[in-house]
Amino acid sequence: MAAAKTPGSKRGGPFNSYLVGLYEDKNLRPLSKVSSGLERKVREIITKLIPLLKTGEDREYVYIQPKIVVEVAYHSRVKDGLREPRLVKVRFDKPPEECTTNQLPNP
Repeated sequence: MAAAKTPGSKRGGPFNSYLVGLYEDKNLRPLSKVSSGLERKVREIITKLIPLLKTGEDREYVYIQPKIVVEVAYHSRVKDGLREPRLVKVRFDKPPEECTTNQLPNP
């Protein structure tokens, strides 16, 4: 996970949308926005971690260190990301560096 979408009118609630990415040649490359799939309790835990991992923010995102690994299911890969992505689970068994673009089929 590379960033969390800044909450809009529900300030104080959990982050509901995330920017996920994969490593390519040791550089983190943003891949897709994902906003569905995780239970509220998991989103609340991630929301508590975000201030500890925060590296910056703008009007749209709070950027974080890529320490949270999530599994993402999707319908298909398209040129600019993933079609119908959804978060499946948080992966504590996989280091972020193992999440590479080599895992994806070509669009």
